[in-house]
Amino acid sequence: MCGAKPGWARQLPELFDDKGPLLSPALVVAAENDPVVGDGPYDMARLFRDPLIRTHNDGHKPLPSGGKDKRAALDALTDDIANFLRKHCLEAEEEEEES
Repeated sequence: MCGAKPGWARQLPELFDDKGPLLSPALVVAAENDPVVGDGPYDMARLFRDPLIRTHNDGHKPLPSGGKDKRAALDALTDDIANFLRKHCLEAEEEEEES
């Protein structure tokens, strides 16, 4: 959440060069036009095959504040996070148990 530029990709290029995107699920949450991390979240998302990117417009923080006018955005974002975790953690665990 609100990730900066992924320096580890530059530090360990042998893990990323010519290997294609990472296959693990990725959820990237960022503030739109965040002056602190810039394009860092999008640079990080590009390292993954199929990242889910969610943004909010409440400045440099992982989640928007829950003020009255921002409650709907916060609820939508937390629903997206819960659905992502359900899909990639709980469903994967259930599939493992079935096999």
